[in-house]
Amino acid sequence: MLAGILGGQGTQIGGHYYFLLFFLTAPLVVPTHDKRGMAIVCAICVSWFCLFELHPWPSSIAVQALGPATIKLLYLSVLLSGSVVLFVALLAGEYFSELLERRIQQMASTDELTGLGNRRVFYQVLAQWQAAYHCEQRPFCVAMLDIDHFKNINDTYGHEAGDQVLRALSMLLRQGVSQEDVVCRIGGEEFAVLLAGHTLEQARMVCEALRQRIAATPIRAAGTQLQVTVSLGVGQCKGPDCLAGIDRALYAAKHAGRNAVHLHQAGVAEPNQAQV
Repeated sequence: MLAGILGGQGTQIGGHYYFLLFFLTAPLVVPTHDKRGMAIVCAICVSWFCLFELHPWPSSIAVQALGPATIKLLYLSVLLSGSVVLFVALLAGEYFSELLERRIQQMASTDELTGLGNRRVFYQVLAQWQAAYHCEQRPFCVAMLDIDHFKNINDTYGHEAGDQVLRALSMLLRQGVSQEDVVCRIGGEEFAVLLAGHTLEQARMVCEALRQRIAATPIRAAGTQLQVTVSLGVGQCKGPDCLAGIDRALYAAKHAGRNAVHLHQAGVAEPNQAQV
């Protein structure tokens, strides 16, 4: 656009001042933290302006024949169109920058295989809920669960079948809790569920329902129906060491025969009697 303007109008009517416009808007186009890029853009714009200011040339004969009024109208039209193009470009750049930033944040917080929140999300939400508990005494519980004998599934049917089991289990977990609750995959076959506003007894009932639903739902993988069970440890988070206690409850559930829910309360892992 500048080549066309300067080639026809020359520099006598100020077409080269567009470079100053780009110089002034450089902070909007180049990220402010990119100091090197900012310096390069500004130096290029100022250099071109100085070059045309020191070495001007007249308009072409065809443009001069249009008359001063027509040239001014043409100049104003080009100025207006350039402003519109720049404005649209800035809006588009801001939109795509925000879109890219949201996509990056989503990729950083989402487990790629299951679509659940990852370990990072789990600890972020846990910290937020713990802060809310200390300020407002808002109770919540955490359940940690493992797929029973998951290694046997991978060894027998292959890792693709294992991935299918993980995806199916993730769907069952999401469907078995409320929208306020948060389900995350925090390890290979290890999941965590943050249960908002739940007492320990309410959390036990939710976890027991999840355990029964998973055990009663065959999962199709590798062309066959697999019967999958899970072991769960659940506790109410009131202190910084609650996860260690819940992990011990999960460990107790696995060593008590699996496919069970064990509770953690006051540092003691108590078995839930509803066990298959």
